[in-house]
Amino acid sequence: MTHIKITVPILMTIILFLATGCSGGTKVATGTDFAGRWLGSAEKTGSSNPTIRLEILNEGDRIDGNISTLDGTFKEVPLSDAVIEAGTLSFRAVANGETQFKDHLYLFSFRRQGGDLVGTWTDLLEGIEGPVSLSLEKP
Repeated sequence: MTHIKITVPILMTIILFLATGCSGGTKVATGTDFAGRWLGSAEKTGSSNPTIRLEILNEGDRIDGNISTLDGTFKEVPLSDAVIEAGTLSFRAVANGETQFKDHLYLFSFRRQGGDLVGTWTDLLEGIEGPVSLSLEKP
């Protein structure tokens, strides 16, 4: 009988773990939707403010997408390490354009504010950052 008393709590713990999600991949917070095509700008000191186009796809627990800029710093760069936690979308992207920022790793972080995305960009190589504001693109 003691064997059953010990096994039941262990079994319940395993079932709870499986039910809450032990699979890999990005976890999306319930009710947080960042999907869409977004357009806006990032503020940069000492240079023009580049126009940013961000495409985000939420498919179940996965977040996919890409980022491009009009100044050519990013050219349809796939998002990496994309995650939504506590209502904040964050991802990394490596600049692939033929600019002075080529191969710089950037961290982006966004929150929904009304119908917009507001957040920050950080150039992890140079340790500089600035604000970003994006609006949903009209179809």
